[in-house]
Amino acid sequence: MPDEIPLELHAPILSCFPNGTQILEAHSYRPGYLLFPMRVHLQLPNGTERRCVVKIGTHAVIEKEVGVLHILKEVGLSVPEVLSEPIPVSSEERTLVVLSELAGTALPWCGISTLAEADLACRLTLEGVARLHEITERVQAHPAANT
Repeated sequence: MPDEIPLELHAPILSCFPNGTQILEAHSYRPGYLLFPMRVHLQLPNGTERRCVVKIGTHAVIEKEVGVLHILKEVGLSVPEVLSEPIPVSSEERTLVVLSELAGTALPWCGISTLAEADLACRLTLEGVARLHEITERVQAHPAANT
C-alpha cells in the first residue's frame, strides 16, 4: 500500500523534474517505522517513469550526507545523484533532499524472512564494508573531508 507524501512536500520534490511531472506513488523504505526515507515513483511529461529517493532530517545531517555523497562520487563509488540542494521544510523544522535511485534492490530494513535473504544481506554488507576500507585513505585525503 502506498504511503502519503505530505502535500507541502510535493512542490519541492517536483521542482527537481520537468514541469508537468506527476507523483504516482510513494513507499517508505522503513514501513511501519519511519515515513522517510521514501521511494517516490514519478511520471514525467513525456510519459517516462522515474523513481527518486526523498530524505528528511536535521539540516546538519542532510548537509553532511550531501557532502559525503559528493566526495564518494569523486573517489569513484556508485552513489545516488543529488537532485536538489537541501530544502528547508518549515512545518517540520527539518531539511529535505531529493536523490536519484540507484539500480538494484534496497537491503531489507527488517523482516528478513529466509536464510537466502539473510545470507545476501550479510554478503552485500560485508562487500560494502570492504569497499569502504579500500577507499578510506582517498576519502580522508579529499579537501572537503574535514568540513
